[in-house]
Amino acid sequence: MISKSKKFVFIHPPRVGGSSIESTLRRVIPDMAGGKHCHTAHNTVDRKGYFRFSMARNPWDRMVSIFFHCQRLKKWIPKRVTFREFLFSFEKYMNMCPHPAILKKQQVNWFGGTFETSKLDYIGRYESYQESWEHICMTVYGEIIDVLHLKDSGHKPYREYYTDDDMVQMVRKLHPKDTDSLGYTL
Repeated sequence: MISKSKKFVFIHPPRVGGSSIESTLRRVIPDMAGGKHCHTAHNTVDRKGYFRFSMARNPWDRMVSIFFHCQRLKKWIPKRVTFREFLFSFEKYMNMCPHPAILKKQQVNWFGGTFETSKLDYIGRYESYQESWEHICMTVYGEIIDVLHLKDSGHKPYREYYTDDDMVQMVRKLHPKDTDSLGYTL
């Protein structure tokens, strides 16, 4: 998502609270171009003079969010499938979704590196969403506006879904760059 008038590029990995950011900014910045998870945004990451930002989320939390998004909100995955089954048959269940490559893609691949090596100017954290949002608002809009909260999947705290170490390790195996490079732990 790009705004020429406000000179910013938002790189939006799925399940990081980005739809709320996009919807809120679209309300107040009319020239925003590009859609959700827009691949063309990657070609503009080097745009000089633009504030380039994204959001990141703990990979274990994000995996729970992906599961419930696909199962409850979109109904791509049958209700009978448990989170454990989803993790251990990740490829199978992702292929039931219309755009599996987008959901399977690790966050570091969206923004081109770790917090330290990315070409982006700012990577907010889902875990400190309000603080991240305020920084983004002040930088791109000049004042803080209330964010619209969208797409809450209504699940329990993510740690409750990891009932054994095999599940924890599976997320490490599926998203090694995110778990190793972003400094997140369960």
